[in-house]
Amino acid sequence: MNNLIFFMLLMLCMAFHYLPVSWHEVMGIMLLVPFGRHIYRCRGWWKMLARGRTVTSGMGLFSSLLNVLLVADFMVVVVSGILVSGYLFREVIPLELRMNITLHQLHVSGCFRLLPVLVKSGHGWTA
Repeated sequence: MNNLIFFMLLMLCMAFHYLPVSWHEVMGIMLLVPFGRHIYRCRGWWKMLARGRTVTSGMGLFSSLLNVLLVADFMVVVVSGILVSGYLFREVIPLELRMNITLHQLHVSGCFRLLPVLVKSGHGWTA
């Protein structure tokens, strides 16, 4: 159920052209809940990765690399989204950061790099 909520929120956030900006920002923050829950439920995998006990050949290596890159990219998207926020964090983030075109481009392009989640999710919805 967690992965279904995560997937649906991600797709809704990526449909930002059809949503008010404030909804997009709220749903982006809401994505942190299923993301955090997913990372917590996969903590055994992260422990094995830290110990160097993950599969080091073929698809296992590719899958491990994909997972680490997806987590890094998700964090970049969230942080850049907070920094360019025009509604939720307007009072906290300075105008110079909110209007920074590089941060906007990083946020938008990072979302499209998250599309491999669709490929990963096809391998099973266990976590």
